[in-house]
Amino acid sequence: MITATIEETNHKLDDVIKNQQASQVTVSLLEQFVNKIDATLKAQDKPVFFRTHKYGVTGFSRVKPRKAFIFINIWQNYISTKYFTGNGSIEGLRKANWLNKGDNKGSETIRISDVSEVEKAVKFACAAYKIAY
Repeated sequence: MITATIEETNHKLDDVIKNQQASQVTVSLLEQFVNKIDATLKAQDKPVFFRTHKYGVTGFSRVKPRKAFIFINIWQNYISTKYFTGNGSIEGLRKANWLNKGDNKGSETIRISDVSEVEKAVKFACAAYKIAY
């Protein structure tokens, strides 16, 4: 169960999971990942919330402006992530397809298909949050 705040205005998370035909393992990875990001950032007094989209979940800061720092795409057997940090960079992460001004394409895609990959992805997410705000 996801304990983080998820805004489901346009898409219900259960519907996204069903439409993407996500396996139970994928759902479990999503839950662990989102909850770990939420807990880590809240422990650092960094307010965060998530919003569902047609194919996944986006993480936002509650600080104005509400800028996205991560997109989590839900697939059948894994989740993938892109990190948004403007002109900044994250150590260990290529900045493929990033723009000179602003950032609307994000980083290279990171694939998470097992629990061992969650911790590294959480570090990238927290670094993206820090750079973006």
